[in-house]
Amino acid sequence: MARNDGLHITIEEHDGIVQVGLSGSVDHASQTDLKRKIGPYCDVEDVRLLLDFGDTTYLNSSSIGAISDFNRRCQKSHGAMAACRVDSSIQQIFELLGLTKSIKFFRTREEARGYLLSGR
Repeated sequence: MARNDGLHITIEEHDGIVQVGLSGSVDHASQTDLKRKIGPYCDVEDVRLLLDFGDTTYLNSSSIGAISDFNRRCQKSHGAMAACRVDSSIQQIFELLGLTKSIKFFRTREEARGYLLSGR
C-alpha cells in the first residue's frame, strides 16, 4: 500500500485484473504518487484496470486528467479500464467533462469486474 499526504493506494491483481483502491484525497500533493503507482500498468498489453473510488473524498482537475490518460493508455495497449463506487459529486465532474463516454463506470466492484472479465 502506498501513502502520500492523505491518499492511500492499494493495488492487487486478481484473475488478470489490476484492482486499484483509492482512499482519501487526490490533490496536487498526491497526484504524482497516483501517476507513478498506476501509470506503468496502463502500458501493459491487454491490461484490465479497475479503479475503485469507494473511499475517495476528493479529486483535483489534474488527477481527473491523469485518470483520463490512464484510460487512453489502456485502450492504446488493447486493454480496458473500469471505475466503480464513484461518489455522486465526483461522478458529476466526470459527466460534465464528457468522460463517461470513454470510461466505463459501475456501482459495484463486482459489476466492474464482470465487465472486465467479459472481454469488454
